[in-house]
Amino acid sequence: MGSNSEEKDQRKIGANDIKLLVMILAIGIACMLALHFFKGDTGQTVRITANGTEYIYDIDNDREIDVETDLGTNIVVIEGGSVYVREADCPDRICVHHVRINRTGETIVCLPHRLVVEII
Repeated sequence: MGSNSEEKDQRKIGANDIKLLVMILAIGIACMLALHFFKGDTGQTVRITANGTEYIYDIDNDREIDVETDLGTNIVVIEGGSVYVREADCPDRICVHHVRINRTGETIVCLPHRLVVEII
């Protein structure tokens, strides 16, 4: 009786298990390639919306923008064809830790300041 339960505990990898693993791996690689090749185009314009007011800037002209509202201050930097938030006086500073953006549709949001930085 003891040897029978030991045989059930020993599992072998069969041909179907290997096929399943190969399929999962192939799907994962296909998804990664699709994400890499089908990203949005590099944007040409930055739209900054701060507490309902909208500003438009060319992404090719490096500049630093102080966005001040009654909710707080953010410093948005356009540099080398990408955009990021360098400073913010909000409590969580999530917008400051966000990666640089440069592709159409990408956004950086600062909820406490009602700030949206978007590539269009």
